[in-house]
Amino acid sequence: MSKTQADAEDAARETPEWARFLEGAGGALLIAAVTLVAYLPSLKAGFIWDDDTFLTNNALIRDPAGFFKFWTTREAPDYFPLVSSMLWVEWRIFGESPLGYHLVNIALHALSAILLWRAVARLGVPGALVAGLVFAVHPVNVQSVAWITERKNTLPMVFMLLTFLAWLRFDESRKVGWYWLANLLFLLTLLGKTSVVFFPLTLLLLAWWRQGRVTVKDLIRISPMLLLSLVLGVVTIVYQTRNISGESVRPEGAIERLAQAGWAVWFYLYKCLIPLNLSFIYGGRSMPPGALASWMPLAAMAGLVMFLLAYRDTWGRPALFALGGYILMLVPVLGIADNYFMRFSLVADHWQYAATVFLIPLVVGAVAYALRDVPVEMQAGVAGVPLALLLALAIFRGTAFTSSERLWQDTLRKNEGAWLAHNGMGASLLEEVEKRPRLDEPEVKFKLAESLNHLRRAVELNPVYFDAQVNLGNALSTAGRLDEAEASYEKAADILAKHPIDAAAQRYRETQLAMGEYQLFLVRREWDRARAVLDRLVGKYAVYAKALQTRFGAVCYDIGKKFETLAIGYEKSNMLAEREREYVAAARMFEETMRLTPREEARYAQARARRVTALIRLKRFDEADKVLAEAMNSPDPKDHTYDVAYNRGEVAYRAKRYADAIRWFEEALKLKSDLKGGRERLLRAQQAAATAATQPAATMPAEEPATPANP
Repeated sequence: MSKTQADAEDAARETPEWARFLEGAGGALLIAAVTLVAYLPSLKAGFIWDDDTFLTNNALIRDPAGFFKFWTTREAPDYFPLVSSMLWVEWRIFGESPLGYHLVNIALHALSAILLWRAVARLGVPGALVAGLVFAVHPVNVQSVAWITERKNTLPMVFMLLTFLAWLRFDESRKVGWYWLANLLFLLTLLGKTSVVFFPLTLLLLAWWRQGRVTVKDLIRISPMLLLSLVLGVVTIVYQTRNISGESVRPEGAIERLAQAGWAVWFYLYKCLIPLNLSFIYGGRSMPPGALASWMPLAAMAGLVMFLLAYRDTWGRPALFALGGYILMLVPVLGIADNYFMRFSLVADHWQYAATVFLIPLVVGAVAYALRDVPVEMQAGVAGVPLALLLALAIFRGTAFTSSERLWQDTLRKNEGAWLAHNGMGASLLEEVEKRPRLDEPEVKFKLAESLNHLRRAVELNPVYFDAQVNLGNALSTAGRLDEAEASYEKAADILAKHPIDAAAQRYRETQLAMGEYQLFLVRREWDRARAVLDRLVGKYAVYAKALQTRFGAVCYDIGKKFETLAIGYEKSNMLAEREREYVAAARMFEETMRLTPREEARYAQARARRVTALIRLKRFDEADKVLAEAMNSPDPKDHTYDVAYNRGEVAYRAKRYADAIRWFEEALKLKSDLKGGRERLLRAQQAAATAATQPAATMPAEEPATPANP
């Protein structure tokens, strides 16, 4: 037996059994378990910010043909077909329940952490398992994992690490199968997100680290990946240019952006090494390019690289590989090229998700190398302290992503000047207010006032922020300040006219503005102006007419419920004239809802039932019966429901047509034998019919409130 084999056997005997277990399946189980603990807050989280645009309200996600459209059309805002297709499938499994999407994100992140562990171990870098654990619980990664939209990070990361592992196998075995598998996996990575376009250059750094030089052969080997990066990178630029067309993302020129790139690299390094005070949106803008201080970060980075090059024959080479890989993966998000999110923040935690897999092993490996002669139990203790701290920070950071309101609150605590957060907070509060039936409750009044404060601050910070102007108009309309609301909508229309954007975004913004104006005119009872707003929009976007009408039908339905609530309040106060006015408005709104809503939608039947209720309260029995008769005579059997028959019986009963009432109540009970109140109403109708046959009308029982059945 050779001395080397003997040393290896001695080392194996000295390694504790638990450590040997963690070198195999135990390590994977540990990473998975720790990842799940780190993201426990996500299990109770909902959808946040643009999850609605990317997922829940995405027409392509709901479209049965959406899967193919993601691959073959330009209808999506970005060309990430692998991610979009995956979410299309998940929508058919999870629907509007956020838990499933969060679990998939967590699973993908855990898988990436396991793959990182195996890649670092294959490179021979010490502390590989700890590197995987650090990546799993690092707080800077929470924004990528806890935010469903950032599936654009978690899914491509898996394929990027698989690409790296396949490349290592090819580099060691020279088997062509591994080479083409690596290229295929990299294509899948790019189809998930193209911000990894510089990854092939990290393979050149790998060759330099292992061989001490980069040859022409190395360049030829990565050429297919470079070609894929070029093609899909251009596609992304086209999409991004379309998305930000007409909007000012950043006014800085090329020289200033280069200077800021140096600052951004150091910022990301700082947040990766000391992940404290993390924020969804960071404050601060650029320094003048002529200022000496603006070039200092770039100069300092160049100095660091030169320092490491001086030690390239020893420890400097792996350090340069890791630092170079980290910077290369950051290049697309350093601000040299425009990115839509840079309207809000020049830096973002989720942008360094792919880069951290280079920096984390460098730091962990350096510490592990320094402790190489320390007993393994002590090494575990040393690793456990920072891991526990990072785990606690990740859990705490995850709580900020459990809802939009908590995210905006957390952001504003750290960056009061974040106009996006003010708008988001104001919109979230307004949404809560609009769900409440009464606006005169103290808590509702407070939330509405807070919503107005945040939206005004957003407009103050960014006067050309269209979304904030529309939301401010919506809040003012809800508060009953209708003239101010109209003025806000006019400002939004002016912004839209002066800052044209791409066709899809233009349609979305015009729809948002029109919905606000539509609601305002409905509240004012200016029916003709409301109809004109809708007709104008539908005429302009006729191809989307059905979808637009359905959305406006939802607005109409909500306004109708508000009129209904007012009517009930006036009824309780015995204010009969006001009561009748509100029921008339409610009936009209529910009629309009039915006109705009497809019959197969649940809202159609709900609006019909509420319209009938209002008509009964107004004693417009013939009109109510006509509405229900149209449903009963419909060729669609779905319209022949128990509630239609019951409500028709109720109308007949209120109109003192007792024979008809008995017939319809019996029909309702045939359709639903356990109908709540059905048998009581049938019995009452039978009693009323018997009484009517023997008593004059003057001695009939007093009328009672109608009790229509809602579906």
